[in-house]
Amino acid sequence: GFAGRAREDDAGDTHGEKDDAPLMGRSDSRSRGVGGGMVALEVTSSGDPSGDLVLDDDRWRWRHTVSYWVCVSFILGSLLFVAGCAFWYKRYAYESRKRALVTYPFLFGSVLFTVGGYLGVFQAINVGVRGPSRLWRWAPEKDGFMGYFYYFVGALVFNVSCAEPLEMFAGLPGWMKREMAWGAAEVGSFFFILGAAVEVKRNGVSDVRAAIEDGTWMTLPFWVSWNNLFGGCFFFIAAVAGRFDPTSPGWVYTTYLIGSMNFFVASSLMMYMWKGEQYGLGFIPSINRVLPIRGYVREGDDGDGKEYRKVSVVQYCFL
Repeated sequence: GFAGRAREDDAGDTHGEKDDAPLMGRSDSRSRGVGGGMVALEVTSSGDPSGDLVLDDDRWRWRHTVSYWVCVSFILGSLLFVAGCAFWYKRYAYESRKRALVTYPFLFGSVLFTVGGYLGVFQAINVGVRGPSRLWRWAPEKDGFMGYFYYFVGALVFNVSCAEPLEMFAGLPGWMKREMAWGAAEVGSFFFILGAAVEVKRNGVSDVRAAIEDGTWMTLPFWVSWNNLFGGCFFFIAAVAGRFDPTSPGWVYTTYLIGSMNFFVASSLMMYMWKGEQYGLGFIPSINRVLPIRGYVREGDDGDGKEYRKVSVVQYCFL
């Protein structure tokens, strides 16, 4: 997709929904496009081709910030899982305390993962779409769609596991409660693994040895992808172990805690990518493209001729 006001005689010309639509569209003398795909912004300039580009706020749409809310949802969700796992080790005399410190953080964290997964799907299906955003459509051909879709489905199923300890399900047969708690966790974690596997493959970091040799292991997409994959794997191991020993401090509590930390690291690095104008994050690398805007500085010699915003560590930590 591209931004910028099209010429009057090009009003009927569209680029459809191709992810490889031009980075910059034809525009009049007062505006130029910047960015790629759904994150393209409307900008204006003084008319001097060498001048700085500034945002044209009247063209800004909320869907351009979707990737930020994906990061926030995953960060808060993973933090709630970390907190729930930390309190899980203690034996509680009152069930209400366990629900407050363990059950509810897991449930709300799972809901936030669901929200983040859907927002990712929403972003993917609207890449390159001009006009009103679509809330849903099946689009496996869109970059990032399948990865986010697997995460969305996994989180939806995982909600069942997190809701099982609630009092409303206390009267269910034992086998049904077991399948709700651990069967759903197994299925949900398996979909997390699938989503992360798609992310690893899409970022071209599946060959770790090659990534080390060519320096790719030092990039953010490498660490985002592999932390997500490890998080899904640890969740799956914990879910399988929980079926046989639900109160195992090592195989269940600690394994869930490690997986939650993996997801937290991945989502935090995603926020760092967002601050660096890499709005595709780890799932949609095709739109991790920007052109110079006021306040951007060159970040080293990456050889691609592009310039990216310098990320302030203070601002990043605050976010």
